[in-house]
Amino acid sequence: FTDLGDRQWGEAMHHDKVDITRWAICQGIAREGKIAMWGWSYGGYATAAALAFAPELYACGISMYGPTDMDAFLRIPFTDNPLWRNRVGDPRTPEGASLLKKQSPINHIQDYRSPMLLTTGGKDGRVPKKQVDEFADALNAGGKDVIYFYYPEEVHDYREPGSWISFWAIAEQFLAMHLGGRYQPVGRDLEKGDYKVVYGRAFIGQLE
Repeated sequence: FTDLGDRQWGEAMHHDKVDITRWAICQGIAREGKIAMWGWSYGGYATAAALAFAPELYACGISMYGPTDMDAFLRIPFTDNPLWRNRVGDPRTPEGASLLKKQSPINHIQDYRSPMLLTTGGKDGRVPKKQVDEFADALNAGGKDVIYFYYPEEVHDYREPGSWISFWAIAEQFLAMHLGGRYQPVGRDLEKGDYKVVYGRAFIGQLE
């Protein structure tokens, strides 16, 4: 079963999520136009891919430390090995390079319609902050709606409780704005965690 996902990050694995989303709409479990995607690491990639490859389905997305330039991602020390090249793609071969280019959300900026919230850690050793920086810059340059803030001292998967408190305070307000529904007042939650805002200062500033 696991092997069925080999080199299918932006293909069959993405199609599965689209199928589930459409099934949920048809079953009355989810409302069309009120669906968000959220994920971290691979899930961050899946979120960015979903909003690029099936933009009609998702009202917004939250991507936490997810890779979006797959060629660059497969060349860092963490992934530069046979396991990752087999699972995701081999940037050293013409076929692999072509596949990774096609599956990279950063190469599909023009297809984004819905707002994206991005966050990462400055000391992430698995998905370098540079990846998220470049994706956020590309979205902003393309006139897309993007909020991006990062935690300089955090790693891959945040460790400090304060980071999670401030992240969810911002994320909950983001989801409420685009999906509707209830949300908890921010209070002093934004004082938790040492984060830096790159894009979305007006949105985050008004929460304070």
